[in-house]
Amino acid sequence: MIKPLRYQLTGAAWELELHPVVVEHMGSYRQTSFWKKEAGGQLYAKSLATTQIEVSATSGPYPCDARSRHSYTMRGNAATIDREKNFQQGYTLCGLWHTHPEPKPYPSGPDLNAVKDNLALLPEWEALLLIIQGTLPGPNGLFVGVFHRKQGLHQMSALSDTELLMM
Repeated sequence: MIKPLRYQLTGAAWELELHPVVVEHMGSYRQTSFWKKEAGGQLYAKSLATTQIEVSATSGPYPCDARSRHSYTMRGNAATIDREKNFQQGYTLCGLWHTHPEPKPYPSGPDLNAVKDNLALLPEWEALLLIIQGTLPGPNGLFVGVFHRKQGLHQMSALSDTELLMM
C-alpha cells in the first residue's frame, strides 16, 4: 500500500499530508514524452482548521483549459463548478497543482501570478498550496509549497517517512 506523503513548513504549527490518490492523479499527467502538455487543477481538504491538513481530493485538468508543453492556464467555469461540487461533498479548496516538463520543478513567474490571481478571487483566504509535478515520479518529482498573500512563496520540507520513500 502506498503511504501518504507528509510535509511541513518551517515554523508552522501544522503539517500537510498528500493522500496517495492525489499523488497518483497528479503523477498520471507527468510530462514524460515530448508531446505531453502541461496539466493542472485544484486541491481539496476536508478541513483547514487542524494541525494535520490532509489533501484527499484533486481535480483537473478541465476541457476548456489552455495547455501547451510549457504552460497551463485554467479557463472557463469548470473550475468554479468543480469547487461548488466539492464544497457540497464537504471539501474545501486548499490549493492548485500543475505539471512541468522538468525532473524537479520550481515555480515560474507565471505560476506565482496564477496563485496570486486565484487568491484575489478568494479574499477570505490568506494562502494557497502550490504543488508542481515534475517528470520524476512520486516525491522526487514534486515541488510542494505555500503561497501566502503577504509573505510570498515558501517551500515545504518532506518529513522523514516521505524522505525514506525518495531513496
